[in-house]
Amino acid sequence: GGKGKDNSRASTDSRNKKAPKLAYNPKYNKQSASSGQQQRRAKRPPPRGNNRALAGIMNKPVCIRAAKGQYVVVEKNKKQVNANRRKCGPWETFIIRGNNTIQNAHWKTYLSCQPNGRLEGNRPKVGSWEKIRVIPQGRGQYAFRCMAHGRKFLVAEGAGGKNMNANRPKVGGWEKFRIERKR
Repeated sequence: GGKGKDNSRASTDSRNKKAPKLAYNPKYNKQSASSGQQQRRAKRPPPRGNNRALAGIMNKPVCIRAAKGQYVVVEKNKKQVNANRRKCGPWETFIIRGNNTIQNAHWKTYLSCQPNGRLEGNRPKVGSWEKIRVIPQGRGQYAFRCMAHGRKFLVAEGAGGKNMNANRPKVGGWEKFRIERKR
């Protein structure tokens, strides 16, 4: 009847002390009840999702290209960030760090999202305004999301050829970039 405990999920209920504990992750390995014997651990699965897409570019010199093909640059004043270069030289070289930051390799400064929607490239240290997450968009393209000030996306105005801002609420064509390993 309708009274009493539902036992249909007893074997998977973590509060049920009689349910066997799994020795392996059931998603990647065969399930087996642990039996006091020491069991061999399976190899870790390959990186998934964002980690796999970013593995080849993290903490390595890269060039960032806007939709029209121009490279992103931190200008000599170390403040202005544009997407208007034909070649990737020292000023156009960045290092995407694992702590969600993007550092200009030449100037040793971090990109910074400002409250007014501007993107600057003059920060010597990392704070909350310098946290920028790299988000794979498929087909070798990436979007960059500021983790402060409303979590807006970086944009190359005009799809390139102009300045960079950090003021877009969603990803469109101008907010997608290609990341190339520096040669």
